[in-house]
Amino acid sequence: MAVEDTAQRAVRFDFRVPGVRIFARPDGGPTRQGLGYPGQGFEVDNFAAGAPYTCDWEHGRNVATGVVGWVPSCNTVA
Repeated sequence: MAVEDTAQRAVRFDFRVPGVRIFARPDGGPTRQGLGYPGQGFEVDNFAAGAPYTCDWEHGRNVATGVVGWVPSCNTVA
């Protein structure tokens, strides 16, 4: 009988549009970590509530560039 792996895994999304800003904090603060583009992939490992945007925030890593940070969830697609 195999033991089920219960470790939390990142969820793979992609960027909805070109030039999605990846922020250092989940509030759209002035510190931009980098940009994301469709086809690069974004592995999400955490979520936060949505102020000041109308959508929530996703924390993760741009698969292509390795940039880590927060992205408004309305800028990603499954």
